[in-house]
Amino acid sequence: MREMESPAWRSRLRAGIGSGYAFALAFGALAYVAGATGITPHVHGIYAVIVFKLVTNTLAWAALRADRGVLWTQALNTNADLLAMTGAIYLTGGPLSPLLAIYVIVIAVLGLLANTGVTLLAAGVAFAMHVVMTLSIYFGALPFIPPPMSATVALSGPQVAVALVYAGFVLAATGIMTSRLAGYLRRRTERLRIQTKELVAAREARTLLLANVTHELRTPLHGILGTLELFDAGLYGEVDDEGRDAHERIRRATESLNRRVDDLLSLTRAESGKLRRTIEEVDIPRLLASVEGSVRWMLDTKPLTLVVKSEPELGALFSDRGKLSQVLVNLLVNAIKFTPESGRVELSARRMGETVAFEVEDTGIGIPEEQQQIIFEAFHQLDSGDERSHGGVGLGLAIVRHMLSLLDGELQLESPVGEGSTFRVLLPLREPPE
Repeated sequence: MREMESPAWRSRLRAGIGSGYAFALAFGALAYVAGATGITPHVHGIYAVIVFKLVTNTLAWAALRADRGVLWTQALNTNADLLAMTGAIYLTGGPLSPLLAIYVIVIAVLGLLANTGVTLLAAGVAFAMHVVMTLSIYFGALPFIPPPMSATVALSGPQVAVALVYAGFVLAATGIMTSRLAGYLRRRTERLRIQTKELVAAREARTLLLANVTHELRTPLHGILGTLELFDAGLYGEVDDEGRDAHERIRRATESLNRRVDDLLSLTRAESGKLRRTIEEVDIPRLLASVEGSVRWMLDTKPLTLVVKSEPELGALFSDRGKLSQVLVNLLVNAIKFTPESGRVELSARRMGETVAFEVEDTGIGIPEEQQQIIFEAFHQLDSGDERSHGGVGLGLAIVRHMLSLLDGELQLESPVGEGSTFRVLLPLREPPE
C-alpha cells in the first residue's frame, strides 16, 4: 500500500481514475438499457451504487491533484469499485447472477496499475463481499432477487442485442487490461534484458581496466621496493638513523600500496574466472605464524593485543596455501583496522567435525545486521562517509568471498553492534591429492 503512495505511481493512479470514470459511466448506461429492455429489473439501487463510485473516484482525483490523502482515497475508490460490482451482482440474482464475471474487471485493472500485493488484497476483499452478500440472502437478511430472464420465455431482439453488448463489454474490458498488462511486462522484460547486457559489458570493461591499471602499477612499485633494498644493503653509502626511519616509512607505505594493487589484481582475476587453486599440504602453525608476520607492522602504529593460537595436533590441511593466507590476512587486517586502541584481536584454528575452523575475533565496533551482506561487495565499506576514520578501499571482504568459493570454504559472521565481530572460515578436511 505504501509503495502505491510513492510519487513513482502517480501516473498509474491517474490512469486508474480515468478508467474508473469510463467503466462507471459505461456500466450505468448498460444498466439503464438493460432495465429498459427488460433484461434486468429497473432498480434504482444500482444507479445509487454507480453514483457512489463516481463520488469516490472524484475524491481520489482531487487527492492526487492536492497530493494529500492519496493512499486513503485510492483505497476508498478501489473498495467502491468492489462494492458497486457486488451491488450489481446482488440486484441481478445474487449467487445466481450472470454478472459474477465483472469482478474480473477490477482485478485486471489493478493488475495493470497496482502491484501484486494490492491486487491479491482486492481479490480477497471481493470474495469476502460476495460471501457476505450470499450468506445474507441465505439467512434472510437480504431479499432474494431472481436473476434476469429466469422465466422460460422467448427472448426479444433488443434483449439479445443488449445481452451480447454486455458480454462484449465485460470481455473487452478484461481483455484490454490483460493485454496491456502483458505488453507492459514484455516491454519491461526487454528493458531489463538490455540493461543486463549493458551491465555485463560495463563489468567486463571495468575488469579489463582494473587488470591493466594494476599491471601498470606493479612495475614502479617493485622498482621502489628494489631501490629500498639497495639502500638497506648499503650500496648507496651509510644511512643514519633518521634516514633508516624514513626508509622504513617509505617501505611500509609502498608495501601497503602494493597490497592494494595485489587485491585489485586478485579481484579482477576472480571476476573474470581466471583464478586457479593449487591444492597442497598446509602446515597450520606455520600458516598462522606467516599471517601474523604479515600484519605485525600494523601494531607499531596502533597499540593492540594480538593473540594467535591453534589446537595441538590439528593434522594436515590440504588447501591452496597462498589463497588461504590471503583470506586470513584480509580478515585480520580488517579486525585490526576496526578495533579501537587497547582492544584485542585473536586468530585461532581448531577442528569442527569434518572441517577446520579459522576464527578472527575482535573487540571492535561490530557490524549492523542490515550491513552484514553488502560488506562483501567490492568497494563497499562499513565506514564510507566523506570523513572516514578507517583506511582501505573496500576490497578485502570481496576477495575473501571469491577465494573461499574457490576453496570450497564457508564464511560465518557473528557481529553484535558494539561488541566486536567474529569471522569464522570453515574449510573441509580434504584427502591428500594423488
